[in-house]
Amino acid sequence: PLGTYTLTGATEPVPCEIGYIAASNGSSFCTGCTTVGSLLTTLEKGSASCDACDGDSYWELSEDEGHPQCRKCPKGAKCNNEQGATVSDMSVKSGYWRTNSDSPD
Repeated sequence: PLGTYTLTGATEPVPCEIGYIAASNGSSFCTGCTTVGSLLTTLEKGSASCDACDGDSYWELSEDEGHPQCRKCPKGAKCNNEQGATVSDMSVKSGYWRTNSDSPD
């Protein structure tokens, strides 16, 4: 099944670990999300796609690209690993400030 791999000679598939995917049936290995696109990860074992940002990044809808992208957490901000977390979900580290809740600066 998707999100799993099967070792040679084995009969049962093994779920891919967090941060790895198997996007096709019958995979013999899992691919790390960082090889698919930097800053991406998975939130669960057995995933077929890298669909979350790592703990040091956030989702941003890019009008140029037409779909969400993971962006590196700005200096002075605390980003989280929640799927779909955006700029407004960030908190600011002590000693830093930002112009408003929709600004990464």
